[in-house]
Amino acid sequence: MLETLTNNKLRTEFIDNFKSWELISHNAVTGEKIYFHQMKNGAAFAVKTAMKHIYDGSLKEIVQCYYLLNVNVRYDGTKNVFEVVDGTTFADCVQNKPVLVEFIKEYQRGNVKSIEEPNGQIRFA
Repeated sequence: MLETLTNNKLRTEFIDNFKSWELISHNAVTGEKIYFHQMKNGAAFAVKTAMKHIYDGSLKEIVQCYYLLNVNVRYDGTKNVFEVVDGTTFADCVQNKPVLVEFIKEYQRGNVKSIEEPNGQIRFA
């Protein structure tokens, strides 16, 4: 799937289409939802949404946060360097959409360091 995303516009559209991903959490009281996409290398994307009252009093689902799970990100002085790790929590992960787009691009280029045998499981505390 990710191989067909040949530019940042398509990568962004993939992320914006998060409602087609697996819905792993829905809190009926607060309206919060978490959509999830697992990658083969052990990394994962999650998008958290919530309900918000808008000007006319109606409710609208809005994005609260983007997550890049099971990935350490460090800046080497010129660019972000991504390394897949074995298990992170939501609090540990990168939380912005541009980094998700950059991660997909670097993954496609073969520049993402992977652990030897990712278990592919996200650990929730």
